[in-house]
Amino acid sequence: YFTAAVVFPNAVLPPGRSRCPTPVLAVAILSFLARRRRAGQLSVAQTRNAVIKKKLRLARRMKRELSQFLDYLRHERNASRHTLSSYGRDLAQFEAYIKQKDLSLRRVNNIHIRGFMAELYGKKLKKSSLARKLAALRSFFQFGVTRGWLSENPARVVATPRQEKRMPSFLSEEEVAGFLETPRSDRPLDLRDRAILELLYATGIRVSELVGINDEDISLKERLIRVRGKGKKERLVPFGRIAEERLV
Repeated sequence: YFTAAVVFPNAVLPPGRSRCPTPVLAVAILSFLARRRRAGQLSVAQTRNAVIKKKLRLARRMKRELSQFLDYLRHERNASRHTLSSYGRDLAQFEAYIKQKDLSLRRVNNIHIRGFMAELYGKKLKKSSLARKLAALRSFFQFGVTRGWLSENPARVVATPRQEKRMPSFLSEEEVAGFLETPRSDRPLDLRDRAILELLYATGIRVSELVGINDEDISLKERLIRVRGKGKKERLVPFGRIAEERLV
């Protein structure tokens, strides 16, 4: 009716409706309402921008904390490249999960972690993979507690998935003997391969440990070999006469 008063000042209003005293007053009221509407729209836009900025700030902080954790594993725990790569992928996957749930690290609890594990279980992930992801989360949140980011470790109370027990496969004595004698010629590469196989069999060391052995790590006189294992920890491993002959 304010608009009618401005556009049609002489119009006849329905019964029971009073005419606005003057068109000037109607314009003033309309202008006031328009300003209120614009203010409301501006407030909504400001709120939306504030929410977006907060999400970006939380995402940057989480990436920074993940990077600090991986640096801690690399430099202080001497973690292997395989561990760093696996933990990095696992934590990035959890980061995407809590981002989808509109959560921050400070608000994550054991219920959220169980939900993350249940989602992965629904995707038919192996229990060994689930256990590794949970171990990565436990280590990361404990790192956060140590650094003062968090007051407690929410992953500590989440149970580790029970692993499947399978009978290990093994070679018979005849199969092992045939395997060790596979490189049969006296060419340098075959002699090398024969020494590698015999040393693996005699010591039980990992392939990743064997490829890191240098000449100065082997003592033929004492039949000992210095091995650098996980976390760059060193140990002395004995080997037998046949392995000595292959090395010579």
